[in-house]
Formats: sequence, C-alpha cells, structure tokens
Amino acid sequence: MEEYHRQRIKESLASKEARETLKLCMGLKGSYRYDEELFCIIAKLFCEMQNLPRAGLYWMMTKEQTHETKTAIESAIKGFGQDIVERLPLHVSPSQLPKEVLDLIKSHLGDAGVRNIEEALEKRSSEYVQKTILDSRYFWYSIWIGCIVFIITVMVIFACGVYFILKATFM
Repeated sequence: MEEYHRQRIKESLASKEARETLKLCMGLKGSYRYDEELFCIIAKLFCEMQNLPRAGLYWMMTKEQTHETKTAIESAIKGFGQDIVERLPLHVSPSQLPKEVLDLIKSHLGDAGVRNIEEALEKRSSEYVQKTILDSRYFWYSIWIGCIVFIITVMVIFACGVYFILKATFM
C-alpha cells in the first residue's frame, strides 16, 4: 500500500470514525493486487463494529492466527456455510496470493464444507473481475465518452485545416 494511503487511513483511524475508515479501506481494496495490511485493517474495523462474520472473511485473507482471528473465522464459517466462497473478498486470481495465505484459505473453506475448492476460488476471482471491469457501466460510459471526444477532436482539426486552406487561397 502506498504511503499516502497509509497516512489517510491512520488519520481516519485517529478520528475514531470506524464507518468512514471502513469506506476508505473498501475503496482502496480494489486498487491493489493483494495487500494483507489492508485486509487486516478492514477485519479489525469489522470486529470493532461487532460484525464477526464479515471480519472473519477478511481475516481469512491474511496470515494472522490469533484467538480473535480464529473466532471471527469460525463465525464466518458458521454464518455463511458453503456460501462463504461467494462472500470471500477475493479480487485477484488465487495464484497471485501468497502460498501461505492460499493454503490457509483452502483450509478454512474445507472447514466450511466447500467442495472443489480450487475451482470455486478460480470461479470467484473471475466473477469479480468480470463484474467490476467488463460489466461495469462506468467502463462502457468511458468508452463512449472517449469515442465522442475523439470524434469532436477530429472534427475540430478538420475544421481548422479547412479554414486555413480557404484563408490562404482567398487572401
């Protein structure tokens, strides 16, 4: 995580506004491939807000193995059951995760009774990518806006060229 973002999170944490800090962290989550520090902060915030199942989902994405993390992870497994894969905040391919973290995630998913763990993780990460990039209306809006700006730019350049040619011809 960049130092600027670390500083913003520290300032937000100092203000004791857990919800605002959580919004900031959730916004940053997709900006990084995998950032264990960010997942730890999000998990702690969910714990602070008494939302242990959500905290457990984020603790699953870290190497942390404390009593607090284990309790939250157990709460997530009980709360989400086999649907835990769909709730997992996995926005990268499992191959991009540290091996130790991936092994822990697989272990936790096995505890939740998930079958075909590898396939489920791969499917979850690909669904996230499709949902956040290709199916995003903002993606398509930006394509349309880019095309319109390009067309307007070409028209302005053409109009300027015609103007200067006519000016040179008749002057």
